[in-house]
Amino acid sequence: MHVMLAESIDGGIFALLVILGEIAATVLALVALIPAARGNRALVVVLIAPAILMVICATCWLAQLYFAADPQERQEMGSDALQMWLLFALPPLLAGLTSFLTVCYRKKHQQSAGPEADPA
Repeated sequence: MHVMLAESIDGGIFALLVILGEIAATVLALVALIPAARGNRALVVVLIAPAILMVICATCWLAQLYFAADPQERQEMGSDALQMWLLFALPPLLAGLTSFLTVCYRKKHQQSAGPEADPA
């Protein structure tokens, strides 16, 4: 008798893993708002990198699912693919962009005000 050590990673389990990765990447990107407010660009880039990778991976995965389907299925899954992209890729994208734009805004206003205006 063969012993099964793990079940197959099919669509449901893979989607669950993607959602957990998305949540973790989004939380890291939101944590990046703290160094972004202080103007630490290097730390912000390190903290938003998982979110950007998650967006790229989710987009490639969904594009592969969409383009691997035959043309009849593509018409039916067009709006579903968009909804899945909004679920899987949009939250880390928005969190990462918010952190990055915050640090860029902070650097721009810090440079225009001069070094004497920075209280930190």
